Amino acid sequence: KCPNRSECYTAKRATFLALGTICTRHCRFCHIANTKKPLSPDKFEPAKIARAAKQLQLNHIVITMVTRDDLPDQGAGHIAQILYQLRQEISTQATLEVLTSDFSGNFAFLQKVLDAQPNIFNHNLETVRKLSPQLRDKASYERSLSVLAYAKAQGFIIKSGLMLGLG
Repeated sequence: KCPNRSECYTAKRATFLALGTICTRHCRFCHIANTKKPLSPDKFEPAKIARAAKQLQLNHIVITMVTRDDLPDQGAGHIAQILYQLRQEISTQATLEVLTSDFSGNFAFLQKVLDAQPNIFNHNLETVRKLSPQLRDKASYERSLSVLAYAKAQGFIIKSGLMLGLG
């Protein structure tokens, strides 16, 4: 449902949604389906994404994810594997951005993703501190800030997003 799709494609940029299309959380603003027991991750997804990025000759690749609280590492290893596969298959000229969940504040899970060396680490705050409890299922504003601070302390370029018009 992104209104900027054509702009990204023209610039040889694309975003890939990893770990399926069903989230384990139920944030009030999101249009992604949710359940407590989604399907297992596609073990071929890292290779599929790398193949698509190579065929499209992308110069900026964003890997985003549904939140997977049901998985032992909440999907961190899978996201890291996608980044490793992309590095192996495509030119190092392409920048890799990863937009992750908060991994429930588990920095060991976050470190798995950071060890795969994305060029940009992204985690969305979504809204202001005051509205966060009403809109974000299981997430907290402070936890999100700590995730961003952790990645920044590791030397990564970080970014975040806020939605306008929620109150």
